[in-house]
Amino acid sequence: MARTSLVTGANGYIGSHLVDRLLMSDGDKVIGMVLKGTDESNLDGAKRSPDFSIAYADLMDAASLERACEGVDIIYHLAALVTDWAPKELFTRIIVGGTKNLVNAAIKKGVKRMVYMSSLVVHGLGGHVHADETAPIKPVPFFPYAVAKAEAEAFLQGVTKDGRLEIVIVRPGFDIVGPRNALGFVELASALEKGKYAFMAGGKKLITLVNVKNLVAGMAHVGIHPASAGEAYVITDVSWSHRKYAEEICKRLGCELHAMNANYVVAAPIAWLMESFAKLFKAKKGPILNRYRVSIPRNDIDFTPAKLLSTGFVPPFSFEQGLDEAVAWYKERKARLAANGVK
Repeated sequence: MARTSLVTGANGYIGSHLVDRLLMSDGDKVIGMVLKGTDESNLDGAKRSPDFSIAYADLMDAASLERACEGVDIIYHLAALVTDWAPKELFTRIIVGGTKNLVNAAIKKGVKRMVYMSSLVVHGLGGHVHADETAPIKPVPFFPYAVAKAEAEAFLQGVTKDGRLEIVIVRPGFDIVGPRNALGFVELASALEKGKYAFMAGGKKLITLVNVKNLVAGMAHVGIHPASAGEAYVITDVSWSHRKYAEEICKRLGCELHAMNANYVVAAPIAWLMESFAKLFKAKKGPILNRYRVSIPRNDIDFTPAKLLSTGFVPPFSFEQGLDEAVAWYKERKARLAANGVK
């Protein structure tokens, strides 16, 4: 049966990959919800499909959300404020308030299901080994993005229990790897190339990783799976040490790994001071170090996708393929910028 799906944040890194994945289903229609005035280049390929259209809407504008939800069967809600530096109130307004606005519009327009992109940060950064969806929800209070995601999840669980709208929650691998990641991966690869990278705990702690194409395939799978309503799923591929992850990127970049070893006891108070000064002077750009960044590599963050796999989902790609594509995209982007005189 043909379906119509709405993807919020469709022009973003993950959203654009999800659009591409959903367009692979014959007969299905995909609507990309985009904030007017933002870059749409990630959707250039999708725009060539007769089954794709764009709805310009704002999570803070109820009328625009209702228009976007017209005739929609499933919403994939990815739009959010994705950063580790912004006022707490802004995280709450966009992530929690925006989700509530979208749910109200969806219910009013008769949407059947919403797949919500959450984050493993709702489980906190205290250390996880072979953990799953049942790990306690315990976001660190100094990272308002995590607090807002946990609050949005709690609201959505209430919605699905009331029977107003089927909700499926997705918590992806901690690093989502693939082409088009113009923020996190570019920063990481550039630091490794320049030898400006540092390990915590000798780089021995685990971090759970996922190929972006496996992530969106998993989202599409739970989006239509009949038993997924009311459930939460971890979607991840592998858990590597921070050192192995850096080594694998360097291998593909063709550079040697040169990394310092940082001590958490030293780094944490420095990060706190840098945060404090940035807040005091109301800096628009976050400091190089903050408590969130130094906390990630301090402990293991290892989660299993066993629950998702038990539904019959088979990842279509290896994680290594995603890493290959991410590095190839990074090199091409770097060469293109250099040709245009951008360093």
